[in-house]
Amino acid sequence: MHRFSQEMNDVEYKSKRDDRAHMCGHDGHCAWLLGGASKILEKINLIPSDKCVRLLFQPAEEQMGAAFLLIQEGCMAGVDEVYGAHNLPLSPTGKLLVKPGPVMAQITEIEINVSS
Repeated sequence: MHRFSQEMNDVEYKSKRDDRAHMCGHDGHCAWLLGGASKILEKINLIPSDKCVRLLFQPAEEQMGAAFLLIQEGCMAGVDEVYGAHNLPLSPTGKLLVKPGPVMAQITEIEINVSS
């Protein structure tokens, strides 16, 4: 069993338990997007002039309806293909895992009321 560490910073919202943390890596998501943009710009002359590359960062991707807001704003207009990425802390370092079809395309909210 993999043991998660507590965050290594002193912010008020960090986990109070050593074995619990939300280490999704949103900073990693930004770095990937900027790194991807850098690589695309290096090869921009290879992209046909009638094609468009659009890089999107989906804020609040773990909340209900966050992607829907992007769609409503027109971010997906004219988009034929989508490639998404998400940090998987248990995956091997330095590996890119790829799977065809939707992955992590849905979240579920559960409300539990506990009373005594």
